[in-house]
Amino acid sequence: MSNLKITKKVTVSGDMEIYLDEKMLGVVSDCETKLFDVPIGQHKIRAKLRYFGSAENSFMFTEHALALTVKDRKWLNYFSYIYATLLMILLLFRAEIKFSEIHMIFLGIPPLLVFIYAFTIGRNKRMIIVESKLIK
Repeated sequence: MSNLKITKKVTVSGDMEIYLDEKMLGVVSDCETKLFDVPIGQHKIRAKLRYFGSAENSFMFTEHALALTVKDRKWLNYFSYIYATLLMILLLFRAEIKFSEIHMIFLGIPPLLVFIYAFTIGRNKRMIIVESKLIK
């Protein structure tokens, strides 16, 4: 048997389920690190948190333990900051600059498309699993 150390560093709160070869291995809570026993060999791991999940990643387990961290994908966070900034600029200068309806449509469509992507195709790409370090 090998050891798997998983750390949750995701902004969404709640219990995250860890799956090893499509079987639930255990649950990791907020800002928690857990140690699991895993058979030696090549295994697929994925994480699920409520409706969102991670892509399935393959890792080789040896007699040494493996440390993994589950993180958010950064581009979703950056997009929300950029859009919030654009929205503030729009609200601040709305009185001085006359925006037409077409401008409002172009400002409203990108967040709608990101929202649709995040809750359909991208729901299993919300988090990533990265190898932290090998534990002796």
